[in-house]
Amino acid sequence: MQVKGKLDGLESIFGKKSDLKDPIELTVTAAKISRTLLEKSVELFIETKTKFPKTLESSQKYFSHYERYLNERFVKSEDNPNTRGERLKKIEQEERVVGKYVKVKLVEDNPILTDILLETIEKIPKYNRIRTGKRKEEKKLSSYAVLSSAKILSALADPKMADYIYNPSSFFEKIGNSLEKFYKTIQGLEKYNKDLLDSGFFKIITSNLSEMKKLFDRGGKKIEKNIESFKQMDLDGIVQNYDEATPDNKREIDYFKLRQKAFNILCESIEDLSEIEDVYDRTDKAEKIILKVAELKDRMKQFTTSSETRKLRRNKREDNEYYEGRRKEIGEFYFERMPAPETKMDEVIGESFDRAKKHLNEIIETGNVPRLMQLSAPGKK
Repeated sequence: MQVKGKLDGLESIFGKKSDLKDPIELTVTAAKISRTLLEKSVELFIETKTKFPKTLESSQKYFSHYERYLNERFVKSEDNPNTRGERLKKIEQEERVVGKYVKVKLVEDNPILTDILLETIEKIPKYNRIRTGKRKEEKKLSSYAVLSSAKILSALADPKMADYIYNPSSFFEKIGNSLEKFYKTIQGLEKYNKDLLDSGFFKIITSNLSEMKKLFDRGGKKIEKNIESFKQMDLDGIVQNYDEATPDNKREIDYFKLRQKAFNILCESIEDLSEIEDVYDRTDKAEKIILKVAELKDRMKQFTTSSETRKLRRNKREDNEYYEGRRKEIGEFYFERMPAPETKMDEVIGESFDRAKKHLNEIIETGNVPRLMQLSAPGKK
């Protein structure tokens, strides 16, 4: 056996360094290192041969789960409550995240892009409102939260990530091609490793020779089919119903317009930022974009807030207090502040209410002529 170059890593084999001046010592050392290399090579090959199919299957399973997640995210379910409950129970047993349905039209018919845009908007910080006066309030934004969101946007604008977001099918094809090349390399080494196992070399160092040989008897057709299906992965199966993805009322229309505007800003920014190579420069520019989207998100919030909550906030600003009695258990009674009912005087009926309305009307009428009432009142008050 001819050995060329330097032999490194001898400390891990002998526990000490050798000068290797003696040709016999050099030959012995080379033989020992060769044996170690052969052992490690076959072990690595066996490990790869064992784990590669499992990794491929788990990747396909993950994609299948992700596809179902996106389906639940953007396609409204028509299941009845009982069937849906059983299906959710099954999903929980599979230990995967359930997609929360969002009424939105897919951006560029791309579910991955749409999902990422929604998640990005969700991560953008909300304004903190501080009341400075009776009817005045000041809104502030956390600079740290803005920076964190800018880092997320900067990461999405990385050219490789942006390529995946905008061309997911192309991404899976590239991954499939890489897996195919890797598998062909394994196949090319298979004959040599099998010859090593058939030789008497490994009979001395392992007792699991028969188990190791079984790995070579496994057919590769299943792996080849899995790789081919990986290359063909796409998300064209996610089809929306047009009626379910469009707004139903003016409130939804206004909300959809603002959200679409936020989508457009983020999409344009990802394309622009992807041309900036320096990560820090990209993040600095991303901060300004986050501030724009944060303003839109603040305006969007008013359309997602329920009418009850909006009324209560208005009542608090105007110091208009209204409470309703509540009962917890026997003997427990408490008052809860609620939105003040917008009831007009003419809508109230009943004899006692009529007397109250008459009295209030007298106060209003006398209030219209305060000077006359002051002159005729006792003590002129």
